[in-house]
Amino acid sequence: MAWVMVSIDPDGKAGVGVRVRAVGLAGIAAALVEWDRTLARPLGVVTRSEDGVMARLGVIGGASENDTTIAVSSGDVPYGQIAAAVEVAPGEQVVFDTDQLHLWAIDLDTGSRGEWGGGVE
Repeated sequence: MAWVMVSIDPDGKAGVGVRVRAVGLAGIAAALVEWDRTLARPLGVVTRSEDGVMARLGVIGGASENDTTIAVSSGDVPYGQIAAAVEVAPGEQVVFDTDQLHLWAIDLDTGSRGEWGGGVE
């Protein structure tokens, strides 16, 4: 992980933000797949940059033990690498089925699963 941020809103509801350190689409997707497996009700999230060139991937879900929202994000990837699977207008954010992360986690150049190392940025 790159960082973890815990917040508590005025009503006492906790939220956790996590940033994973990974490189390339396959590595980022592999990291997010690991988080997807641990979250209750996970959804994939992609946010496209204002200029439309880059996209940031993530997953959001809940802790299985309570109502804590956990949002996991990654570094940026070129939007062109994901455009065929998830259509997002520049400056917008959409949710998608996390099954797509499993497909992106396969490095098409090598045919192997992406590695992310689990480190902190």
